[in-house]
Amino acid sequence: MAQRAAIVALFDQLQEPKLKWNINTLNLLQEVTLHEQHLRVVVHLITGDRQQRIAFEEQARQAIQAIHTGSLELIVAQAQVGTEGIQGVKRIILVASGKGGVGKSTVAVNLAVGLNLLGHKVGLMDADIYGPSVPTMLGCHDKPQVLPHEYLLPLQRHGIRFISTGSLVDPGKALDWRGPLVSGTLLQFITKTCWGELDYLIIDMPPGTGDAQLTIASKLKTHGVVLVTTPQEVAWGDVRRAIELFQKQQAPILGIVENMNHQVCTACGHQSHPLIHSQLPLPPGIVSLAQLPLAHEISQAGDAGVPLLLQESSSPAKAALLALAQRVAQCTAPTQEPA
Repeated sequence: MAQRAAIVALFDQLQEPKLKWNINTLNLLQEVTLHEQHLRVVVHLITGDRQQRIAFEEQARQAIQAIHTGSLELIVAQAQVGTEGIQGVKRIILVASGKGGVGKSTVAVNLAVGLNLLGHKVGLMDADIYGPSVPTMLGCHDKPQVLPHEYLLPLQRHGIRFISTGSLVDPGKALDWRGPLVSGTLLQFITKTCWGELDYLIIDMPPGTGDAQLTIASKLKTHGVVLVTTPQEVAWGDVRRAIELFQKQQAPILGIVENMNHQVCTACGHQSHPLIHSQLPLPPGIVSLAQLPLAHEISQAGDAGVPLLLQESSSPAKAALLALAQRVAQCTAPTQEPA
């Protein structure tokens, strides 16, 4: 472990040739594994210049071999992004809704935290350009570092790497951006954020079914869509339209999270359904991932900047949010090849 830590520390001193920032700060060190005396190191670079990559590889090899005398497998490659996904990111999950005000961002933040609690490396991209809530819900209003060539270094809070327009503009300032500018910002978030190695990237989608949603759904190969709604017919009508949009983009829909489904009496545990007049049927082929309670503590935790899953609580709401993260992890786990 000590030698591995020393190898990782070397990359504090090695700069990415294009951005001129160290590899560790940019989250570009993808793998350092040491088995007996065989060392495997994988580094992704931003630069597309072949000569710069060769020079960097030689510099890195010399630095590593100065402290490691065993065999070395060093892989230096250009970071890529496209319809196959973001290099270094294993799974991309979209959290979407047909309309605003249904608790989509709350679900996205707690899903990210829940997956992190399960032992996964998680990033969170706040794509809700006009209503960015993630900085408030994570309790971090710092501004991300903007690197040369407009690359972004994500912020980190509660173990989650995140990026949001809410961190780039002054709090409370209205964004009067038109569609092309919104799409351009989303593409920058996708292609020029130095996420590093992640097990999951959760994308908090804008509400609705317009250009922004199409930009993300068509640009990225997603591993699942979590749709958030509330138990009213008007909300379900909008989520049906969202289902149609994602199905056209061939994005796999994991299921629906029905937020504010019920209330739990704190005295006796009885469940009531103040917002439901009649049970609404699930759309064909769509499963229910979770039914979250209408609970003041969920919104209170978001306002405080400490998601409910990180608070000392044994409430049904916390249990339901953790169960949702477990369900998503199960749905997106790599399939095992038969022996």
